[in-house]
Amino acid sequence: MNTNEVKALLQKALYDAALGVDIDWPNSPRSAVWPRIEVSHISSERTSGTLKGSEVIRYSGVMSAIIVTQAASGAVSGDVLADQVAAIFPEGSRIAITGGEIAFNRPADIRDGYNDDGDWRVPVMIGYSAMTT
Repeated sequence: MNTNEVKALLQKALYDAALGVDIDWPNSPRSAVWPRIEVSHISSERTSGTLKGSEVIRYSGVMSAIIVTQAASGAVSGDVLADQVAAIFPEGSRIAITGGEIAFNRPADIRDGYNDDGDWRVPVMIGYSAMTT
């Protein structure tokens, strides 16, 4: 289990949900279409259960999926898509990973939308913990 594998499996779950919109992945060119989802990994923490710290046994972090729709088109489409994204990662669900699992210990957090230079953005924050088993 490593950071890249954790991030890749989270992104795969979002992609496999086939929501029918463009997804802008981290460090890739941004699409100009609406609606779309902009994905980033905004925080992570690695912890070890050993005194030497030689083996990482837990990654905790947040994947951000920002729903982007056209500003002044009403908030409903962004909110509906945010609900769909949050439903992909329900509280209590797990994703198998090499040597462990990714767990979602709380519901995805859907934040209030905001206007950003012609875009309406609704952040969905997906908290997770990946641990060895």
